[in-house]
Amino acid sequence: LEKEFAAWQSKVGIDVDSLKKSLKPAERYALAFKEEIDPFYSIHAYNEWQRQQEKSDLNEEWNIDEIERVAQEEEEAAFEEGALLATQIKTTELPRHRNLYVREKTRLKNEVKLRRLTGKAWQVKIDGRSQFPFFYNVDTGEAIWDKPRVLVELEELQRARTQGWEGVAREIVVKLLGFLEPQQRMVCGEVCKKWRNASIDESFMLRVVPVEGGGRRGGRRFASLSAALEVAVVGDVIELGIGHHWEADGLVVKQGIMIEGDENACDKVVLELSGTLRWEAKGGGIVGVTIRRPRRGEDEGPLVVVASHKGKGRKPKRGSKGARVQIVRCMCDSSIGDEGEGVIVAETGSELVLEETVIKGSEKGHGLVVKDLATVKVEAGNINSNKLGGVKIHKGGAMEIVGDQNKCIIQTAPMA
Repeated sequence: LEKEFAAWQSKVGIDVDSLKKSLKPAERYALAFKEEIDPFYSIHAYNEWQRQQEKSDLNEEWNIDEIERVAQEEEEAAFEEGALLATQIKTTELPRHRNLYVREKTRLKNEVKLRRLTGKAWQVKIDGRSQFPFFYNVDTGEAIWDKPRVLVELEELQRARTQGWEGVAREIVVKLLGFLEPQQRMVCGEVCKKWRNASIDESFMLRVVPVEGGGRRGGRRFASLSAALEVAVVGDVIELGIGHHWEADGLVVKQGIMIEGDENACDKVVLELSGTLRWEAKGGGIVGVTIRRPRRGEDEGPLVVVASHKGKGRKPKRGSKGARVQIVRCMCDSSIGDEGEGVIVAETGSELVLEETVIKGSEKGHGLVVKDLATVKVEAGNINSNKLGGVKIHKGGAMEIVGDQNKCIIQTAPMA
């Protein structure tokens, strides 16, 4: 029976329809792709098509008379439309015609330039598929979805002419404020909301690139925090890029500046500090930064010190003569390294504000040390996991818990 079926099959051939119906959907798709799509993208099929095309070109006979007739018809049509001008120019008139040509060419160039400056080259068209409007340049053929920059600038100019200073473009305000010092920019920012936003523009920031590289563009860029501190003036903002920032020595902040990381996730911006961050400025703060020791050293001292008054003579009043700093949403971790008396030390007469800040890891001392006449305010903080306890307040020092005390966790006893 099998031999008879084989003989019959060889005689009538393969039933392709039955074979395709027996295939799975994926197999049918693969077969159709191989037969209908793949040949068009195959290099072998392309070479074969090119060979057949060259063969047909060789066999084709050119009708010279027909080609000349079509060329003559096109030339006559061009004369009728004015695209070509047939004249018998005398040799003496060539300079005049040349000048006419140069003048006409210059006029066309000036018209293109005028359309580019006035925005008249841009026209609003409707996309045939999405029915959304887009902008088309009749001179260059460019098509974009967003409004062209020249049209935006012209609208801002018209708004400034009608509304006065309130309508001045933000870019112009930023350019003007760029000639001022940071403190002067802050004063100008009190004029209105627009000037306030312009006074804190990103171009005024000092950006520190992490060791991983990258970081946001704009502003002045520095390789380290210490390099940025050398050029920073009062009122400047230093932005630390997401990543690690290594400092081989300690840092001293003498100007009232802001050091900003990521206020929503301070663990993304890590300052690996081998020495001590000493804050001597009477103002400024740190926001969204994790400060820690990268390795164990010899007598590293505290991780952060809020400096005291260096003057001589009268005894300073509470919180009025020393440095002042605000630390917000940061983490000070001294798990590695000998920090001495505490992780953060507020020296005599200094003022420190802690908001949602974690202080931990003291191996020999306390998390926070408040010395004589120093003032510390804590709001929703966590001072825990320190050897001798959370806070040590010297005689004459003061610490105040602001807000909900349940959100402030402070270690009360030494670690076992």
